[in-house]
Amino acid sequence: MSSLSPKCLNEPGEWQYFLSHVQYESKDIALDTFHSMEKLGRSCWLDVRMDERDEAAMKEGIKNSNIIIVIMSPAYFTRPFCVKELEWAVEYEIPIQVIIDVQLKGEIGNIIGRCPADKAYLKGIGNINFTEVSRANPTFWKASIDSILKAKPKVLTNAGTVKEPNVTNAIIKPRKRITVERAANKYRIERIFNENEIDKDDIKILENESLGTGGFGEVFKAKRAGRICAAKVISTGGLNEMQQRDMFKKFQKEFALMCSTNTCQRVIRVFGVVLQIPGKLVLVMEYAENGSLRKYLNRQAAIDKRLEPSLLQSIIYDIAYGMKELCKKGVHHRDLKADNVLLDHDMIAKVSDFVSSIV
Repeated sequence: MSSLSPKCLNEPGEWQYFLSHVQYESKDIALDTFHSMEKLGRSCWLDVRMDERDEAAMKEGIKNSNIIIVIMSPAYFTRPFCVKELEWAVEYEIPIQVIIDVQLKGEIGNIIGRCPADKAYLKGIGNINFTEVSRANPTFWKASIDSILKAKPKVLTNAGTVKEPNVTNAIIKPRKRITVERAANKYRIERIFNENEIDKDDIKILENESLGTGGFGEVFKAKRAGRICAAKVISTGGLNEMQQRDMFKKFQKEFALMCSTNTCQRVIRVFGVVLQIPGKLVLVMEYAENGSLRKYLNRQAAIDKRLEPSLLQSIIYDIAYGMKELCKKGVHHRDLKADNVLLDHDMIAKVSDFVSSIV
């Protein structure tokens, strides 16, 4: 049987199958089902990294699938997320198909008996014919896949009864797959935005005090709750719809990356975003009083003054420490230069600007 771990999800869209399972009990069956269906041109949603999944992502997966394949195992009803997946299947009236390892067929009653008392209607899954599968050898597994394809899924109701699906399930054309990290991040970023949005009336952007410009916007001095901060303003007014979407994705990406590095001591911190100003996206972040390292070096050169060795050593240390912190977070900056190193009031150097960064 296959030992490959896809570590992937289908791109948000539609799938023929959603595989619901307990990872530590049914991972091998789930992976073999995934790969077998893939070879047959059937699209599947499978998350093999249970600790990284996001509730909104999984709910969307259930909603946009034609059939939910429940891989029943002893701990299935003890896992909160498995129970949620069944509840969503009932809510959206998605047909359910149940498969079980042939070695566990005598345990079906006991397994269903572990269903939470307050979700008793889910015991109705026992009214759906269980398809027995075996991974004993390739021949048995091929027969198992044939049985899965021939099985007739049923819709489980909130009364605990089952009924026929409203429509015949069509085969969905396979879709492009993306990594778990990218798929999950789509939903994490949206949540991060909701949790960190700053009301436009809570910040005053001092547009006459520009701190610097770049290809991705202009940074201004700003005030929020009586404290000085920096506001990176990106204008979207002159962009068409496609360009605005692209710009917003880049903005989301930079903000999410900065949020993930907020505990780093030598990296500029981010405080939130302002989304209510027409034609503008605003990133609110830590203010570095002495500006960029580039500007500081230019000011020193203008007065023919070299940096003190101790300060130079300190700045080099700060930059190296900041990059080390980013590496520990799995962030690759990819654009380290004097313009992207900022100096605070105490001349502590901090890495900034994550437009080109990746994780």
